[in-house]
Amino acid sequence: IRNEAAKSLLDWGFANYSIYRNDGGSVGDVTVRGGVERSVQGNYPQAELLLSRGQEKNVTVEYLPEVYAEAPVRIGDRIGTVRYLLDGEVIHEDDITASKDVPEISFIGLLVKMIGGFLLK
Repeated sequence: IRNEAAKSLLDWGFANYSIYRNDGGSVGDVTVRGGVERSVQGNYPQAELLLSRGQEKNVTVEYLPEVYAEAPVRIGDRIGTVRYLLDGEVIHEDDITASKDVPEISFIGLLVKMIGGFLLK
């Protein structure tokens, strides 16, 4: 009796629910202010959401990277948000994270960058 009950429960679950998958990836570059580099690539993780069957077609994804990040930026620092919406309502959020370290630029580095920019014009 227990096995039959478990089987019918699993059959019901598989018949009425499905999984929405997003493999994760990159959202492009986010500007870094005061850093050795001008930008850093933003990445977001894989997401798997359990939804009622048929609703996975109504999921939309919003990528909201920050306008800029302040240096120093460390690998894994939050530089934005990914939102998963179902019929306009947020059902899940993940962080967009920095893919590498961007150290803060020193005074000497800034001076060299300014002189180099002046000489190249």
